[in-house]
Amino acid sequence: MGKGFRVGSKNRLLGGAVRIDASAYLIKWDDIQQLVNPSGCAGNGFRDNLGQARSRGFDLRASAPGDSAQRLTSVRHEVRLINHSSERTPS
Repeated sequence: MGKGFRVGSKNRLLGGAVRIDASAYLIKWDDIQQLVNPSGCAGNGFRDNLGQARSRGFDLRASAPGDSAQRLTSVRHEVRLINHSSERTPS
């Protein structure tokens, strides 16, 4: 199961001549299903709920009108697997 949060803002400045959009997010997952194949089982693995993961990031977009329609975009994204245990044995 996962939980997610996102916050953002869209703005027009200088009478609408400049536009800035920004957002940030955080998503957390628990009990990610993974295939577990213990050594010596000759491919007879099983699926188990293991580990947690986190995804977080932000994006920023800015634009201004003009002959070349100036635009700036920046994105940062990270996904990390945490508390992972593939050494569990079936119960």
